[in-house]
Amino acid sequence: MTDLAWAAITPWRQMIVQMIGATEIAAPDAGPVRATIAHPEAGPTAEALLLAGWLHDLAGERLEVALRPRAGSMAVLGVEIAMPARDRRIAIDRMQERQAAMVCVTEPGRDGRDRALALPAFDRGRLIAGELELQRRDHAFERALPLAAEVA
Repeated sequence: MTDLAWAAITPWRQMIVQMIGATEIAAPDAGPVRATIAHPEAGPTAEALLLAGWLHDLAGERLEVALRPRAGSMAVLGVEIAMPARDRRIAIDRMQERQAAMVCVTEPGRDGRDRALALPAFDRGRLIAGELELQRRDHAFERALPLAAEVA
């Protein structure tokens, strides 16, 4: 079981894992994890809530999440994740009307590294096609969904 909002945030989840690592977020000795998810001003989207639920699934009770409205039309406009105990921070800001995001990673012993990375936003037809290819249950989605409801 999954849905199109979940499929739409797959590139966000992949980028977070690529830049900071799911195991690092999930590590109990990582200390608190603070996340801010930017969404359109009209209110939190399903995508923003599911992203919060996914992060909560990774970090557990150590996660402090804030949803922040911001001008823009995409379902998720940006994500910032800070891990103060490890002095690590990642900020991802979608470039409006582009299939890319500006990413800044800050970690001990290094200045912040800024780079533009691809962040595709798929149309509805492509999302449906991708979901139809799934052959089994999506356990990550099933764990994130009730956690997203808690954030809402």
